[in-house]
Amino acid sequence: MDEKGPYGIIHGNKGHPSKRTLPFKDQVIRLTKEKYFDFNFTHLSEILEEREHIKVSRETLRLWLRPLGYWRHNKKTTKTQKEKKKE
Repeated sequence: MDEKGPYGIIHGNKGHPSKRTLPFKDQVIRLTKEKYFDFNFTHLSEILEEREHIKVSRETLRLWLRPLGYWRHNKKTTKTQKEKKKE
């Protein structure tokens, strides 16, 4: 810390873009909306790699697309729950 003063404790990569950033996120979202809207995350991951040459994991797709409203799971009601509603 003596050589650089208080600036010596600031990380050297500050202000630089992350190497982990995936630059094709917008492209994947656009393709999903236009062409692959009815695929599940696993199938979408496979199709993007085969057809578009974009390698992205199923979990990354889930993190990107769930907040946009894709593939919301509806809670399944069991037969006993349906019967209780009738009573």
